[in-house]
Order: sequence, then C-alpha cells, then structure tokens
Amino acid sequence: MPTSTGAPTASTSSIPAPSRSREQTIRKRPVPIAASGTIGKPRISSHPSRSASNGFSRTSAAGNGQPELCWSIAREIASRFLASVLTVAQGSSAALEGRARVRPAAYDRSVGSERLYGDPSAWPQAVAHVDMDAFYVSVELLRRPELRGKPVIVGPIDPRSRGVVMTASYEARCFGVHSALPIAIARRRCPQAVIIPRDMARYQAASQVVMGIFAAFSDLVEVVGMDEAYIDLSDSPAPKARARQIKREVLERTGLTCSIGLAPNRLIAKIASDLEKPNGLCVLPRERFLEVVGERPARIIPGVGPKTDERLARAGIRTVAELASSEGERLAAILGPSYGEALRHRAAGFGSARVAVERERKSESRERTFLTDEADPDVMRSEIEAMARTVATHLGEQGIRGRTVTLKIRLAPFRTFTRSRTLPEPTCEGDLVAGAARELFEAFERDAPVRLLGVGVSNLSREAASAPEGGEEAPGSGPEQLALA
Repeated sequence: MPTSTGAPTASTSSIPAPSRSREQTIRKRPVPIAASGTIGKPRISSHPSRSASNGFSRTSAAGNGQPELCWSIAREIASRFLASVLTVAQGSSAALEGRARVRPAAYDRSVGSERLYGDPSAWPQAVAHVDMDAFYVSVELLRRPELRGKPVIVGPIDPRSRGVVMTASYEARCFGVHSALPIAIARRRCPQAVIIPRDMARYQAASQVVMGIFAAFSDLVEVVGMDEAYIDLSDSPAPKARARQIKREVLERTGLTCSIGLAPNRLIAKIASDLEKPNGLCVLPRERFLEVVGERPARIIPGVGPKTDERLARAGIRTVAELASSEGERLAAILGPSYGEALRHRAAGFGSARVAVERERKSESRERTFLTDEADPDVMRSEIEAMARTVATHLGEQGIRGRTVTLKIRLAPFRTFTRSRTLPEPTCEGDLVAGAARELFEAFERDAPVRLLGVGVSNLSREAASAPEGGEEAPGSGPEQLALA
C-alpha cells in the first residue's frame, strides 16, 4: 500500500528496476492524431494525462513547470502533424470530391490555395470576381523586394499628416492596420512599419496591364476599381481552369498575385474572392453559400454598413444565416420594407450575374485634409474654390456635366457632415460649381475647427453630339443621363 498519495508501491524484486525519467516516459507515449471534419487538416488530440487546454503543458508533482519538456513534446507533435498533412494531401482524389480543398503540400505560387465547393462548368452562368492582393503595396514591393515579409504601409510619410492609410501589407494588417485608418493610429499600432508614399502613376500603369490580361480571357469585363474587376466566364467550357489561367498569367506578366471568387452571380463571387486571400481561388455555388458563410458576420453582405450592422445586432441578427432566415415583417420594422427584403435576399445568396462592360463614374470629387485643424474661414474658402474649379475642369475635359454639388466637412475631432445642392441644369462651369460650394459652406454652422474639406459633383450626364447644320437637332442629342451600372 502506498504510504502517501502518489507514492509508488515498493518493488518486490530483490534488484529494483531502474526507473525511467519523466521525460522518457512521456516521449514513449503515443501522441494520438485524430482526423478532423476538414480533409487535410488533422486535429491533434490532447493526451488524457496532459493539460486539457492544448496538450503541451505539464507540471511536476511539486507544481513547477518544465518548459524544456513542453518544447520537446511540441517538436514531436509538430513533426507528426506535418507527416500527417503530407499523407492526407497525397491521398485519393476521390476522398476530396465535393469537399473544400486546402493548399497542397507542395505550394505552387502561380496557382495558390483553393477552396472548391462545386463544379462551375455545370452552371448556366459563371462570374469571376478578381481582386488583386494588397495591390498598391505589392506594386511597391516589385521595386523594393528587400521589404518582402515586413510590415509595409502606403500612405503619408509626414509624421504630422492627418491623412489615412491607402493600403497595408498583410504583415502590417496583423497589427490592426487597414485601409482608411488614420496614419497616426497606424504608426502607433505598428511603429516598426515601413511607410512608402503613394505613386499613383505607377499603380495606374500596373492596373492597365492587369486589366488588359483580363480582357484577353473574356469579352465581358467590368472594371470596378484600379485593383478589381468582374469577368464573365459563362462561355468558357472550363471556368475553373480559366480562373487558374488568369492567376498564372497575372503572376507571370506582372509579378503580382490575385484572389478570385468564382460563382453563379456577382454577389457570391465578390464574397468568395475574400475567403481564400491572399493568392486564392474559391469556387462557391449558391446552394452551398449559407453552409460556407452562414456563421460569418452579417456585415460581409454588400449593403450592410456599420450603422445597419448595429441596428441588426440590436435586434439579435448578427450572422449571415440569421439575416437570411429573418422574417420579412421583422426586417421591415428594423430597416424598412424594401431595404430589409433586399438584404434578406442577398443574405440567401441571390444576386445579379450581369457583367456590364461599360461602367461610368457616379461622381467626381476632391478632398483636402489639413495638417492642423483649420479655423480661418478665408483659408477654407480658398481651398473650396480651388477644389471646385479642379472638379469642374476635369468633368469638362471628359465631356461630362453634373447637377448636384456636395460639400463635405469634417470637424475636429472626427465628425463628418455633407451638404448638397442641385442646380437647375447640368454644368461643368467652374464659376457655377464654386459658387454653389461657397453657398453651402457659408450656410453651415461650425462649432469646431475643420479637419477636412471636400467638394464633389454628382448626378452626372454626358454632353451628346452637337446639332447638324440647318438647326435641326440630331436624334439623341442633348445631355444624356449616364448609365450607372
């Protein structure tokens, strides 16, 4: 019988067997590895005698930790885990049919990682949303490869700047740095980040090359930004292979990577392109949409902004699945009948598959962020005048006119207001745009210094061809409302 709790019973042998050390005992215990629900991602089960938290922590009888023992166990488990991954990755392809595929063990950068939830060749329509990965930073890294693997930010380099982050590398995003974040906050969150000033001419040149590549794969390409586009691959007999070719071609010709969402409509394609970033491909049919993203926050649905998300959360609707399953009357009470029904429709994965080749801009604007909060009204009037005339000139150069003039004012510390005025006729005259902006400024009651000013023109129309000789107006002449896709 033991003399005390945990004391071993005395050996009956005349020659006591040498006792093994605690580490030797643990090393000889098998480390069970159980397959998880996701193919290729085995789950390491904790040994019953180890800590229930993660299986890497043990303490001696006296309660003292043994870090070196934990490290030895961790190394052993890691080696077995990697061996298991290789085994699963090399397994039968039949076991992967209809399941999400993970990045192969031999990672091919030209293809990247993939999640394949369906076969797009069987769909009546296949839309790809291509999103370049950290585009502006990636373009900068092409000429500064020594910064790869480091946190990099594209934005104002002046420490006193009141501007915002244009984009950040994935290494910087780990510190909570993201686009539109005030640069001062970004510096505090990631003081070791390398900040590079923006070079729009270089980004535009790279964007033109990328969009040219997209156009070689389909006649229907809708450019929605300098770094993203929708591509209609419905006519391709193998849309998935086509998407891989696009990724490979972009990498070979530009050195940049992109992520692609392939789906039967634009909405799902847009969401899917973000599921396997960076350098990923996600194929997602509508019937598996809620299965894949149902537990994600409702704010991933286009149209659910911060305020709408807050209103939904107060009503207990926080996920995509909860939004999709909400009753129409309940959403109508929260958001209004038409808006609530539209969001419920989107949350269920329904959307348009139309890819518009021509896409006109909805507005033209300029903004100015002051280095220090500005209280002098004469300085502000001068800035408004300059921005208004710049906007009007740029519209006139494109043969575009606008009716609605908008003034944007951001007061310290961070309160933003907009005021608009619609003119009797569309115009691109600097005097008219500047006059409307000045009137909006004079009518606005400021109770604090100004941090930012902006002037914009919207409600745009394109000036059509002039009338032929004889004074008869040509068919379709006169201002023509722009088709805003």
